[in-house]
Amino acid sequence: MRVVTFATYPAENPRHGGQIRLAAIHQRFLEQDCEVDHLCVVQHGAFPDATETPWMFRLPPRLSAHLCRPGKRPDVHACELFERREECLETASALILDASPDVLILEQPWLWPLVRKLRQSHARIANIPIVYSSQNVEYLLLKEEAVNAKQREVAHEAEMLERDLVQTAQLVIAVTQSDARCYEEMQAASVAVCRNGTYVLPTHVDVPLPEAPLDKRRFATFVSSAHPPNATGFLRFLCPAGFLPPDTSIAVVGGVGNIIQRSNQFREFGAVNRARMHFTGECALPRLRRCLRHCEVILLPIVAGGGSNIKTAEALLTGKRVLATSRAMRGFEDFMDFPTLTVEDKPARFRDHLLAILRTPQKQVELTPEEHKALNSLTWPQTLKAYVDLTRKIIAG
Repeated sequence: MRVVTFATYPAENPRHGGQIRLAAIHQRFLEQDCEVDHLCVVQHGAFPDATETPWMFRLPPRLSAHLCRPGKRPDVHACELFERREECLETASALILDASPDVLILEQPWLWPLVRKLRQSHARIANIPIVYSSQNVEYLLLKEEAVNAKQREVAHEAEMLERDLVQTAQLVIAVTQSDARCYEEMQAASVAVCRNGTYVLPTHVDVPLPEAPLDKRRFATFVSSAHPPNATGFLRFLCPAGFLPPDTSIAVVGGVGNIIQRSNQFREFGAVNRARMHFTGECALPRLRRCLRHCEVILLPIVAGGGSNIKTAEALLTGKRVLATSRAMRGFEDFMDFPTLTVEDKPARFRDHLLAILRTPQKQVELTPEEHKALNSLTWPQTLKAYVDLTRKIIAG
């Protein structure tokens, strides 16, 4: 089986959740002896470490800047590249025709205008089954984030685009049951759920202490890419950080730290927050594991965003204590009563739970064999176990 996937980011060197899921899907296909090509459209200057191939289309600087203006988005309007540059459309067409794939899989709906146009122009492409591999109901997320008329117009464009793709695809694969119900209401032909997972290993293995000042403090860890909805919850629940004792800290790992430090909520009490938070920025896996291994608790103060959070699977699989909101548990509702997990949606009580954990040494929670088995179900090989078979079935008709 030969597969072509589509996204607005590359699959290699994955950092944010969308890339991580896409890379895991690619790996699953490769393990089943499938061939995989990936067509992506990326902003100018983004993903500088990605391998440049004919399948990667970089937006020219002027178009990239244009799509960052009010009323535009680089993801929603990425296919303007193919409207403005006929040679890019011809290249994309030739790549797909030469590859002769058995299925086309779209991660998010943003490159659907390209695929739709190619299906209209080429009978061979029109006969290839379509899978919409969704990470969340995109238009609902954009509607939630919209604060002005232009953003609401973009959200409406996204809704029309996503609905058309859902109603055309032979299969929609969602990450949560609630997303699946939305797609069924949008008249999807077939909907399945393959929830998010993780490759992160349990952190009971020996790893060095993290860098100062974390090496001498009891601390919590918050991990996130530069995804604005995740910063929203952190700021609402944990800023200002003056409630924390001076000998404790929060390790903020990943690109989200830049968003947090630029926010008005952080800067208003900047000195206090900087004294009680340690920002690592984007970091390699060994450094992340040090923060996870030696922290007292992993924080998931998620209050916005769609789909489900890969960080929830990662946190649970560590076996460490996890302090989360109920929204962070979307897609993982079967773990709501897990012994390492505390769920709290009120900021004041969330802080109280965090203080109690940081003030008092916590014993490692001993898990039963059944609980260890449940955690194993969160690994990508398990969460994506049905993905390839589902795809084969729609190819077979």
